[in-house]
Amino acid sequence: MKAMTRSQLARYAGVSQATFKRWMEQIRPEILKVCPDQKQRGLLKPAVVRLIVERFGIDISVPAKKR
Repeated sequence: MKAMTRSQLARYAGVSQATFKRWMEQIRPEILKVCPDQKQRGLLKPAVVRLIVERFGIDISVPAKKR
């Protein structure tokens, strides 16, 4: 797993950035358990990307569609 931005993950999931932000708010406590120093901005660390991908069933093996 590699570090990714929220907008990259939103594209992979096929949702808007606003929807993705709501998803992130739902699992914020879990994110902080996995990576306590994760900031609100910037790249998501690989451990956080793994959590999000597994939690929401996002397939990152297929190239993301540009909107």
